[in-house]
Amino acid sequence: MSKIFNVIIALFLLGAGFVLGLTLSYKDDVNVIERTKRTVLGYLNSPKLESFKDVGYHFDKISHNGGEVGYVCGYVSRHYDFVSEVEFKRFVVKTYIKPDGEINISIPAIDGVEEVFDKPQIDKLWNSYCISPTLSN
Repeated sequence: MSKIFNVIIALFLLGAGFVLGLTLSYKDDVNVIERTKRTVLGYLNSPKLESFKDVGYHFDKISHNGGEVGYVCGYVSRHYDFVSEVEFKRFVVKTYIKPDGEINISIPAIDGVEEVFDKPQIDKLWNSYCISPTLSN
């Protein structure tokens, strides 16, 4: 009887922890550019080898509820297995900063990683949102 009771209590605590985790919003002090770099690295084959250059934040607009829509653009190095040369590829990531400071980041559009965006789509995004004054990091 006590084993069943312990299992029920454990399941209840796990369920309560899960529900509580869904209701809490975690925010840290990482800025939008650093968070975006982490996201971009998650889409690359060798994230520990990659580096960034000319990364900047491009403001787009204020949303209807006061959040800020913008784009983080820049270049990320791409290392290939059998090539010693490194080439830098463009990336564009749409971001949304909620009024409370929470940051939402979209799927990155990266040259050469054509899982979601092809080259003409990346060209259009780059020309529309990345050729403007930036807030660099």
